[in-house]
Amino acid sequence: APILARLAGAYRTSRREREKAFAGLSPEQRKLLDENLVALVVEEDEFGFRLSPALQQDQRPLWAALDLVKWGPIWRSGLFLMLEIERACEGLKPLRGDWRGTVRIETPEGAIELSGIGPDRHEQAAAIIIDLGGDDSYVGAACQAWIVDMGGNDRYRGGSVSLGAGILDVRVLWDQEGDDIYEGEAMTEGFGAFGIGLLLDDKGNDTYRAQLYAQGASRTWGAGMLADRTGDDLYQAGGRVIHKPLLEKERATFGMAQGFSIGYRPDRSGGIGILWDGAGDDVYMGGTYTQGASYWFSFGLLVDDSGNDRYTAFYYSQASAMHLTVAALIDGAGNDIYAAHMGAVHAIGHDWGVALLWDKGGNDVYSGDSAPGVGVANGIGIFVDSGGDDRYVGPPGVANPARDSGSVAIFVDLGGKDRYGRGLSDGGLALHSRWGVARDFEDPPAPAAPKDPTAEGTVPATDPQKWHGAVGSRAVGTDAELEKLYEEASLWAVGSTRDRAWTARRALVEIGLPAARFMVEKKLASAQSLNIEAFTAVLGEIGAESGKLLVEPLRSKDRATLENALRLVVSLRATDARDEVLRLLKESREMRRAAIGAAGALALKEAVPIIVDSAKELDAFGHLSVAKALGQIGDASAVPWLAKNFEDAELPVREASADALVKIGQPALETLAKLARSTKTIPSRLALRALGELDKPESLGALRERSGDPDWGVRLSVLVALKGMKTDGAELAYKETLAKEKDPRVTRAIESLDTSRDKW
Repeated sequence: APILARLAGAYRTSRREREKAFAGLSPEQRKLLDENLVALVVEEDEFGFRLSPALQQDQRPLWAALDLVKWGPIWRSGLFLMLEIERACEGLKPLRGDWRGTVRIETPEGAIELSGIGPDRHEQAAAIIIDLGGDDSYVGAACQAWIVDMGGNDRYRGGSVSLGAGILDVRVLWDQEGDDIYEGEAMTEGFGAFGIGLLLDDKGNDTYRAQLYAQGASRTWGAGMLADRTGDDLYQAGGRVIHKPLLEKERATFGMAQGFSIGYRPDRSGGIGILWDGAGDDVYMGGTYTQGASYWFSFGLLVDDSGNDRYTAFYYSQASAMHLTVAALIDGAGNDIYAAHMGAVHAIGHDWGVALLWDKGGNDVYSGDSAPGVGVANGIGIFVDSGGDDRYVGPPGVANPARDSGSVAIFVDLGGKDRYGRGLSDGGLALHSRWGVARDFEDPPAPAAPKDPTAEGTVPATDPQKWHGAVGSRAVGTDAELEKLYEEASLWAVGSTRDRAWTARRALVEIGLPAARFMVEKKLASAQSLNIEAFTAVLGEIGAESGKLLVEPLRSKDRATLENALRLVVSLRATDARDEVLRLLKESREMRRAAIGAAGALALKEAVPIIVDSAKELDAFGHLSVAKALGQIGDASAVPWLAKNFEDAELPVREASADALVKIGQPALETLAKLARSTKTIPSRLALRALGELDKPESLGALRERSGDPDWGVRLSVLVALKGMKTDGAELAYKETLAKEKDPRVTRAIESLDTSRDKW
């Protein structure tokens, strides 16, 4: 009781201090603010706030009243109350053990409410609500109070002007623990206009949803902040208010959230909007004007200290500064994705705006309509990625001249193996006039390799397959020891288990044939994909002798054993298994498709008649296996079957058949030339492609023959084929054919094949 009484007195004192701010206003002006200020802030009728008819025509009386407000008392009243609430919470902590129930003290300025550790529902209007714990819900008017919730998985349904929204006042929501859900409409979740609004969340995997002006946002003379200390959090803003008239056709929606601030153009500045997330793998979803953005003399900032984060927005987002303003997005660490539907993103400073996007590390992707680091209309765009293997669309670091002057664009990537869509290359430098620069710094030289790369526990960074001692140099262990090594060797050989997998594989190789025999006899029937990878790595290094061990499993009646044995025959090219593969081809309908693959891998020419005959009973997927195998074998007797597929087969089979004829080579030339003369577009274009890849002098005649075809697609196939050939006369034929080409569809397609362009 003494604590609550003191808190009630503190709230009365803070209200009296706040009233000093309005000492210079008449009663009419004070009423004008009370009835119209929220509508002035939101500027969207659909949330239920509208200016009075007179102010809709002329807002000057409202601004005149605001100009008389003294802001110091408002800030002081909020700071004083925050300190008193923090002091009260310390005193109430002993009650968190077992006290339940609710105490509510009514005062003329508002109610002071205290609830215990149970699951409480707060829905009455109050000045201050303190809840000691439990899975609580806050709805309606209760969400406009100062709130401190000390624990539990809570749900806040706030509507508009809620959940830490300070408009001509200071409001704070402080949730200390739990996986919480925050749902607001407009002006919510850490929003300030002519005041300060804070939402503080100390711990938990939280969800934030709102429509407009939320999640660390502000308007004129305001500061809004959402601070989430830790947890894997989801932030969603926008979805309802269409961005008219600019993006009405695209159905884009306003967000104006997640580190955003905006002023009243042209003569009223904005405020400060900040979203800070301390740790966790977070997801940010926003409409337009979100994720470190600002408009008209404001400051918008999103800071995420760590985690693998995903940023998705529509437009004017992710460090977008529009008109005499500052905006920044700073991500501390993690493998992040920055995606945007449309441009004006990724550090764009426009019309004297200054934008910064700084990612401090990780393998990041910058996608969508992205040109990182842009200066427009005398703006400044600064983009810095401090390391990691990153991917960009580009072009980066472009500045546009304006108003007889220039803009500034700075793009810097500080290391990693990076890929650019255009405008820059890894380790490259690009300079743009008036005034833009893009620089990619390569990684420093790699440290010297260990002196003894075969030392135990030192797995090479590259090519670990050969990292082992002599086969048979290690003593054979017990079955239990071999079992353990097999389990380790079958781990996924990437990330944290990479070294363990290769260390075990090395040991099995050094044991040699006894290890291979153990694996085949004991583990082959139950092997899955990762196990087969271990089989391939170990048996492949032990050598041909291990291939002989597969002969007996190929005689098994067990389907799993047979399938795995055939998979290993393919990966190991186990020639000792040829007789069994041929037998399976002839005798086993069930295993025919797998046996066809094995015959191809072993290049068994005697299998060609059997394979071609078996194709009569196979579906399109089986025909794909047949075409691939015939190409691997490379025997001329397969040409008729492959040529037949050019017209009637499905696309993958057609393409595989063409590839097979290219591998067969010279014996396929006459057939391909005949197909190239076909009056049907599909077989002729496919044959022209194959003739180019075959790259023989005899190909030129067939290609020239179709170079003047009335079908522009056929002419394009001829040019593509000629462009890729190295045979004498191909370059001249290409130039002559291209010079005669007038169809822009063909010329544009050929331009896109220019390998000098810096593309992924």
